[in-house]
This record gives sequence, structure tokens and C-alpha cells, in this order.
Amino acid sequence: MILLQDWTMKRLFLWFLLGLVNMPLIAAKKDVATAADKTPSMNEMTGTVQSVDLEAKTIRLQTEHGYSVEFTFDRETVCKGIGVPHTVSDLAFKDEVIIRYAGRDLIAREIEKRNLQPAVAASTPTSPAN
Repeated sequence: MILLQDWTMKRLFLWFLLGLVNMPLIAAKKDVATAADKTPSMNEMTGTVQSVDLEAKTIRLQTEHGYSVEFTFDRETVCKGIGVPHTVSDLAFKDEVIIRYAGRDLIAREIEKRNLQPAVAASTPTSPAN
């Protein structure tokens, strides 16, 4: 048993114990910060679908500035719209989409179909009341 006679030694010993207790907390905060740093930020590109190749798993998009960009997709790619579930096979020529991708790789992580309004049925004109 260690007898600590001096008050200074007791304080040093207490600081040492506090440091040991807080060490896992400091390490946990560092791990959380590094996990957040590893999450890639998403880039997005808006345009119209020019082609979809389901076998090659590619989507060609034309931006509003006229650039043609080819994205790849995989089974992790989420395809969605406003309240309506979609798949990549639902995309058609001239569909307006937003493609979200991570980093420099042009692998689509999320495809959002923008033109979801159903075709409006032609309304029959009503004759004015006489």
C-alpha cells in the first residue's frame, strides 16, 4: 500500500487517475470525428436522360450547358421521385433527373426523377351558357 503523505503528491495522483478515467472518452470523440470525416460529401448534376443501358449499368445525362456525362450505377443506387418508388429501368429519354454522386467517381448513388407529373388529360371545352 502506498502512503501519500504530501498534499502535492496526492493532487498529482488524483490528476493521474482523472486522466486515466477520461482517456477512453477522448479516444471515443476522436473516433467519431474520423468516422464523420470519412463520409464523402455528395455532388449533384441536373440534366435530361439521353440513354440508359441496363446491361452496362450506365446512364448518359445531358446538362443544361450541353455537356454529355456518363454515370455508372449499381445495386446500391437509390432511384426515387416525389412519393413514388422508381427503379433505373423506369427512366426514359428526356426525363429530367438529378444525379447525386460522391467525389470524382461518376458512380450514381441517388437518382431523383424530377418530371413526375402524369400527363394531363385533355379537358373537353364547355360551351358558354346562353
